[in-house]
Amino acid sequence: MVTSVKENSTEKLLDVIRGINHKKPQKKMSRYIDATGEFSNRNLSLATWYIRHKIILQNIGLTILIVFCIFTLGISVIGWGGYLFFGYGEDRARLVSLSQLENYTNFHTRYSAVDIKVKDTKVYPSGEDRFAFASLIQNPNERYIAHIKFSYLVGKSKTSIDYVTVLPNQEVPLVVFGYESFTFPSNVRLFIEDITWEYIDPHDTSNVGEYMQEHEQVTLDQFVYTPARGATDAVTHQIEFAMINDTAYGYWQPRFIVELLNGSQAVGYLPLTLDVFRAGEVKNVDLRSTVDSLQITNIRVIPINNIFDPSFFVAPGE
Repeated sequence: MVTSVKENSTEKLLDVIRGINHKKPQKKMSRYIDATGEFSNRNLSLATWYIRHKIILQNIGLTILIVFCIFTLGISVIGWGGYLFFGYGEDRARLVSLSQLENYTNFHTRYSAVDIKVKDTKVYPSGEDRFAFASLIQNPNERYIAHIKFSYLVGKSKTSIDYVTVLPNQEVPLVVFGYESFTFPSNVRLFIEDITWEYIDPHDTSNVGEYMQEHEQVTLDQFVYTPARGATDAVTHQIEFAMINDTAYGYWQPRFIVELLNGSQAVGYLPLTLDVFRAGEVKNVDLRSTVDSLQITNIRVIPINNIFDPSFFVAPGE
């Protein structure tokens, strides 16, 4: 009986010992307790891993850096080698080509305004002891408007300054009216005080010629010339005609120069300014001249307006 109890106690003691031996040994890191709460077991494990593998990580980083340097150095050598054997010669050829431009002035005129062309100055009687001076000028530019301030030199005297706008490819007379002199003026010269060039941006106006044709079309009708001897007022010549605005645009205070013609030759000029000239409107014009022995067979009306200025046009409903 006593023997049986001892055997049972021995077996239980062996079972306890076996259970203790089968438990996994607890890691030392897991037994670490951070009293401050600022450095956990995980942080301690990561720090330990980094310290153990620090040399390996440095070697890996250094290897990547060396490979990158070798790669970029190889690309640089290939690039400079290609330029030395091929690109350098091409650049030299371009430099020689640029230095041998035949005429820089001709090249430059493609991108800047060309000077106006001026014809001879002529003197026309415009009344008793009064004269008009006129010089035909041409704006040869495709996309530049010329704003011209001008006067005339008569011997040692000078006329007042006048202003005119000349559109691209337009030819107009620069006229000064009513110069007073008891003798026929001689040695009359045109003097350009100033020219301001205005560029027409292709983004705003793609075709300058079409724009000008659409925005300024004035036709003449019913021209009648009555010499002084046949007019009601026997001391003046009467010039009558109708002006028709053939565009869809009205104008504020448009300016014109009326060229008096005898055959194809100009024999005088008269100024003409209207208050308003609406789209499709017909204006009856009556001009007078006191020039002796004036012979006129026809007239030409020359507009001198800046139709590229939006304020020149009458807005719808005005």
